[in-house]
Amino acid sequence: MKKYLCLFLTALMLLSVFVACAEQSGEEDDTLQSVEVESDDPTAAALAEINVDWNQEDFTVLAREDFHYDEWYTEERTEVLEDAVYQRNLALEEYCNLKLNIIPVATAEMSNETKKDVQAGTGEYDLLQNHMVHTSALASDGNLISFTTLDGIDLTAPWWDQGTASFMISDKIYFLNGSINYSDEGTTYVMLFNKQFAKDEDIDPYEMVYNNEWTLDNFHNLVKDVSADTSGDGKFGVEDTYGFVSTWETGSTFFFGAGMRYVVCEEGEDPYLALDASGMDKATTLLDKILNIYYTNNATFMSPPGKEDQSKGIFVAGRGLFYSEVVMYIVSLGKEMETDFGVLPVPKYNAQQENYITWTNAICSTSSVSKAAKNLERLGPTLEALAIISHQRVTPAYYDTVLQRKSVRDEESQGMLDIIFKTRTYDLCMYYAEIGLEPLFKTSVNDGKNNFASNYSKKEKGANKAISKLIAKFEKDE
Repeated sequence: MKKYLCLFLTALMLLSVFVACAEQSGEEDDTLQSVEVESDDPTAAALAEINVDWNQEDFTVLAREDFHYDEWYTEERTEVLEDAVYQRNLALEEYCNLKLNIIPVATAEMSNETKKDVQAGTGEYDLLQNHMVHTSALASDGNLISFTTLDGIDLTAPWWDQGTASFMISDKIYFLNGSINYSDEGTTYVMLFNKQFAKDEDIDPYEMVYNNEWTLDNFHNLVKDVSADTSGDGKFGVEDTYGFVSTWETGSTFFFGAGMRYVVCEEGEDPYLALDASGMDKATTLLDKILNIYYTNNATFMSPPGKEDQSKGIFVAGRGLFYSEVVMYIVSLGKEMETDFGVLPVPKYNAQQENYITWTNAICSTSSVSKAAKNLERLGPTLEALAIISHQRVTPAYYDTVLQRKSVRDEESQGMLDIIFKTRTYDLCMYYAEIGLEPLFKTSVNDGKNNFASNYSKKEKGANKAISKLIAKFEKDE
């Protein structure tokens, strides 16, 4: 994320301290004593430029209620993150002189509610917080307005995720992630490792990351010879020990982590398929590497779709050296595991790759605006204020308190989190299902076959057609 790390660390230094320390035993308390933002916070200047007055009218948010995070707590809480959200809401109400009206709706009903609002022209909702895939479908059907049409939003600011801010098709951006919806951080993929297991194997993954040695080949060398038939039944299953445990989504994690893309979507040009002949050669080589990781010497246990707890259970029991999952698992693991664990970025394709790269699952929420919205002249500045206040209050609570103090148990992992969140990739095919490419690579990993090239060739023509239709829809949208 552009300029994210520096501005985030600066903001942390200038934010007042969360009083979350227990007594002199050194243990941490989950309760929040106070959350105040210093006036010299660098984000305060940006907030001071915003002048919007709702005259105590409602600012209505249609929000998902059935997700891992409630991003709109409307009552005072004792947990640090939850109360930071609540205090953010109060601050927004005071700053913009509005009444925050949160309408929680099941994810399955979010799109229908939005469509009804658009068709009736009622403009009941000022902000939508829907599932990313459902939001993209609403966009392609003409139910949303572009953030580029709203005055008062600085898309380059650190409180907006630059991955989604660059998703500009025909000069339009229909959904944004950022500090408002911190669930996108929670659904970002990382690698975890058992620190005792690593010590027993005499390896230091942190050193490998900093020395630019955390690559797929070296990762394979670490995991290929440590599995064991712990159960003693003569076969490998959920009761045994592995170098690597994962879910089938990890195929996509390695794909994006190697710098691969299905679709390139950048400002100033139409989206296009990324895999030319050279890219396909790399994808084929990458798949060979991953199939070796998964299917050599029983190195890897991969839980099937819908049974993700199998791989988690192996790691919690201390029978997995490495484990790949999303960030939100860090919190539960911090409570369930007796053995300390560390956090790592996804391995690079090779040492020549510039950055460690990861991706964010589309199950998180995202911000969008109904085409029927009525308060457009006030909406841009209000959303900017909401994002800034979230960046001041909610982001530090999420990163610093929930992750870096309670769940991640060493300073090195804190540095790893900074690396991980700095460079996330977003791919158009993750959100627009009609393109039809996103499952292909992980399916090849799951099947244990290097058939990605042939499967891709069958889908390529249809994918190009779907992208062209998408561009045409957005060009017509006014």
